[in-house]
Amino acid sequence: MMQEVLRTLPMMADLIGGHMADLLAGVRSVADWAKRLKPSVLAEARYAFDAYMKGDTEPMKDFLRRCLRLWPVLEDHCQALAVAMFERAWEQEADLTDDQSVRRVLVRYARQGCDSERDHQIRGASIGYIPEGWEQRDTVPGPEDLVIPRLVPWAQQFETAPVRYVAGQLNEQEQALVRAWSENHPLTWPKASDLVQQDEAQGERARRKLHRLGKEWRRRENHRQELP
Repeated sequence: MMQEVLRTLPMMADLIGGHMADLLAGVRSVADWAKRLKPSVLAEARYAFDAYMKGDTEPMKDFLRRCLRLWPVLEDHCQALAVAMFERAWEQEADLTDDQSVRRVLVRYARQGCDSERDHQIRGASIGYIPEGWEQRDTVPGPEDLVIPRLVPWAQQFETAPVRYVAGQLNEQEQALVRAWSENHPLTWPKASDLVQQDEAQGERARRKLHRLGKEWRRRENHRQELP
């Protein structure tokens, strides 16, 4: 009996192995079929571009995020990629039948906008974007903003010590002139003088006095720091 069972084992193993092979082949065929049904990166790029040209930016943002794996998605990316899709020069650099090749080239073009995220910097510090849905606070002055100018002299309203010192050394006329010049950038000194109905020469005198007072404050500060 045992011998009969042993003789049938290879046949059963072959049967099970063949059945598993058929199952795996079926899985592979389904995966290949699903892969063939999935749109190519090129097709999705063209769909996103068509929608973007019609004013719908969401498909473009979704394509950049999901297919090109860019994050965060900036409007600069959308614009740069739309220009590239319109000009079509990128098609000469990619194998349009290969998703990886198309993705690699489109990522590079998306980052080459004339106003890319690398341009949004000041002295190396990145400047963030205002997120969608963010609401700007009301710019109407509140009660505190209206009371402070009445109670605190203009020269004492500054947070920076050297500015408070310099402004405090100016007389009333000079303060009016300097305030007109500082609050109306890029107003020139002659125009600031005219704005407060003062002689143009007064503007030049105020400018020189500001420089002199600034040097005086630095000299006083350096002397104070040298004291034991």
